[in-house]
Amino acid sequence: MALLGRCLWGGTDGCLWSGCSHQLPWARPALQQLFCCGLVPSKVFVFFLGGKGNIPDTAEWERRLLQFLRASLETIGDDAWIKRLSCALSQRLDSSPSSSGEKAFLYKALGTTLGACQELPHVQENLLHHLTRAQPEEPSEAQGIIALVCQAADSHFRLALETLTTFAATSSSVRGLRVSRGRKTTQASRRAEATCRAVMLAHSSMALRASKEQVLAHVEADIAGNILLLSISSSQNLQTNLALAQSILEVGCAIHAAGNLGSFHPVLKHKLLLILQNLMKTTLWDFPAASLHLKVILALEQWSKLEISFSSKEICSLLSDCCRAILPLPSAAEQTGEIRNAEQAVLQLQSLHMATKALGRLMAVLLKAKPSPVDLVDIAEVLWFWLSSDDPWVCKKALQVCAQLLEDCRDGVAFQRPAPLCPVLA
Repeated sequence: MALLGRCLWGGTDGCLWSGCSHQLPWARPALQQLFCCGLVPSKVFVFFLGGKGNIPDTAEWERRLLQFLRASLETIGDDAWIKRLSCALSQRLDSSPSSSGEKAFLYKALGTTLGACQELPHVQENLLHHLTRAQPEEPSEAQGIIALVCQAADSHFRLALETLTTFAATSSSVRGLRVSRGRKTTQASRRAEATCRAVMLAHSSMALRASKEQVLAHVEADIAGNILLLSISSSQNLQTNLALAQSILEVGCAIHAAGNLGSFHPVLKHKLLLILQNLMKTTLWDFPAASLHLKVILALEQWSKLEISFSSKEICSLLSDCCRAILPLPSAAEQTGEIRNAEQAVLQLQSLHMATKALGRLMAVLLKAKPSPVDLVDIAEVLWFWLSSDDPWVCKKALQVCAQLLEDCRDGVAFQRPAPLCPVLA
């Protein structure tokens, strides 16, 4: 076990643990050497390297290694040994270069190890240590601390949530957002904004992994409430808005998965929907803002499944804002000409296409709601303005929305009230 552990998390004979996600070829010779020496059972060897000669990709390697670590820690059950292992992993994490594959995986490995540790003060101390030391301006570092907290939360959900709340409330980097707003952006304020985004996403990522009981007990005040507080205290820029929309989307997915759709407080639900609508109205469509519109519509689609309390007038206003943000956009040729980077132009067009289809699905979800706040005629009246446009590109996008709406409603929709025939239905 000592030799295997050495190989797994930082020895010289292959560095399987630290190197598998960075340079996977190191891992296979290391395991094969241990297998030939009789130190790794054949079943473990096959487990890592795949059956029938299949070679796992990077993501599958990581999944198997974390699964092996978790099972090993459960079998060992020695808290003192697990604590020493977490300290060793923590030290290795501190010394690993930023943005490396090794460091990204060590965050997950440390989180898994802390999840198996029953000495809760040690767990919280380690979480706070790495939350404080991380450099979330680097996307890989932000993903790393999210993974660290979520892996630990699998076994210590309440403790991880309390640690996040404590960090958000006391960290000078987060508090500094209020001071830096309106002033010239400095490195400290950029780090503070990145920290805020990472903490928001950590809350919603925890909600996605939580049990039904944990979601119902904590989603309002401890998760959605904290996300709202963080968004209020942060600068309103594109990256922060992307994180906010993603967090609201993930919280909606967690509530829907829990199954108790009516349990979420209607006032807080209404506030989240207004935030999404405001993001749609105030964000100009420009790369990479296209991804924000897509995230907002996906979030609206998810939350529309949760018994929203909007009136028919409010829903029609919401859909009008969505159409106004997406449909009257430059044609594909015009966008390609405006965006010199070909890769960015392709991503822009992909986001536009996905947002258009998502808008049709959103309308279908609203029509299928029971009771539905709108009927087909309300939807048709919103779309008719764009279908009758003189711009053929706008008409084409509106027709794509209609096609997706009809596709999702092919099984039929119960109308809520009779209404005069609208031209779009003729």
